[in-house]
Amino acid sequence: MNVVFIKMGTKSVFTPGWPQEAVVQIVALHRRGYRVVITSSGAGETGRQLLGAGHATTYSRQVLSGFGSMELFRMWSTLLVPHGLYPVPLLVTQSNITTAGEATSIKRCLLEILQRTDGIVIANENDMVSDEEIQYWASGLGENDKLQVALVTLAQSIPEITVSGVLFATHKGGYYHTDPHTDPYAELVTEVSWETWPHREYLEVFLAPYINDPAPRLPNDIYAKVCAGLVCAKYRKVPRVAIATPHQLVNLITDCPTFVGTRIIP
Repeated sequence: MNVVFIKMGTKSVFTPGWPQEAVVQIVALHRRGYRVVITSSGAGETGRQLLGAGHATTYSRQVLSGFGSMELFRMWSTLLVPHGLYPVPLLVTQSNITTAGEATSIKRCLLEILQRTDGIVIANENDMVSDEEIQYWASGLGENDKLQVALVTLAQSIPEITVSGVLFATHKGGYYHTDPHTDPYAELVTEVSWETWPHREYLEVFLAPYINDPAPRLPNDIYAKVCAGLVCAKYRKVPRVAIATPHQLVNLITDCPTFVGTRIIP
């Protein structure tokens, strides 16, 4: 069974039309026989919008994520169900995935859902149980990027599953040496490898099992995506890994020459 992972960060979730386009791509892959896991951020911002700016300030980001989780899942459900795809929420922590008994349970449920032709997994860090993901976000280490890597690793330990590709969606469309939103001369880097990326020292920061005090930082969230992509490509041997808009998911998985984004290679 070929499984594809797409990670949608908060900015991707709240870019108008992007969740809808992600669903278009996912439906197209399902018709080709692939199964999909969406790792979706955005619960905190959804909670903030649900409560309103003034009221939201009285709650911690951790509790805001609790308020927003239901609404975030409802959004994905509203988009997917009309296409005959029924999403199942998977709220987990890094501890769940690394604890033997809990990991076994997660694997069993993943397999059962993905073996169905109408099942799709919506994964998110369970911020009400652990605020590790929030701390990583505050340190520029990416929202749910580490969770995506952990779920890929977990899925690869299931004999019936082959991870065919991983996409880290970004509003920037890929990796640039400078910010394309502020630098009109910024050029898209179409390929990043372990040998060619000049910032491999950030991998140690990204892979740290906990937040140090003071917390290490990455320059911006795109570095977290490159780090996560390099782990998937080099260490997890996923054949197709990229940073791009969600519009490019099918192009990535089908090796289409018109793919636009940054491919991550070992």
